[in-house]
Amino acid sequence: MKGALLVPLGNGFLWVASERGFTEWDEELVQSVAREARPHTERLGLQSRLAREAELDPLTGVFSRRRLYVRLRRLIAQADRRDQPYVVAVVDMLDFGKVNSEHGHLVGDQMLACVAQVLQSSLREGDDIYRLGGDEFVLLLPRLGRCEGLVAVRRAAEALEADPLLLDYGVRANFGLAAYAPGDTPESLIERADQEMYAAKRQGVSVLDLPEAESG
Repeated sequence: MKGALLVPLGNGFLWVASERGFTEWDEELVQSVAREARPHTERLGLQSRLAREAELDPLTGVFSRRRLYVRLRRLIAQADRRDQPYVVAVVDMLDFGKVNSEHGHLVGDQMLACVAQVLQSSLREGDDIYRLGGDEFVLLLPRLGRCEGLVAVRRAAEALEADPLLLDYGVRANFGLAAYAPGDTPESLIERADQEMYAAKRQGVSVLDLPEAESG
């Protein structure tokens, strides 16, 4: 290879190589092609960025509710096809309205961002966290059954309870789990996890003990 050109194009570069080298006419042609292509690559880059941003919650930086249901449908298809277990966990802040009323919504937003960060740090690689809305989050835990999911959720609950900033503001959470079963839909999984979360809240615990019927 006798010559190469590196031409800026959108957010990257266009690399053009030649075995015979480049004449001045060749260089002008490459620059002309790059100028013609630049608006199209910039538009594609903008569309890609907007699509990524639509999948992220702007406050916490975790995945949005929109992305959650897309991911759940994929996990259901994989579970049906390959018999792969997974667990959905709903996380709801306990009496979080007090934080907003006593300290203001700016502090409340900071607490939600902190909760998301602490939850994320407690997860395995391949686990995902989503903001369902308000002060409610969802964890997706692939390749785990109910027992293993309970261990993971307890680890997340302990991480929240140990965080000094959340502790200062009295931020706590309740968790509810649902292990995938054949015939489940994204809605039925979220509903079951939600019901267990409310049961934990009624009993005054972060996470319910493993139900005896599921202990085997």
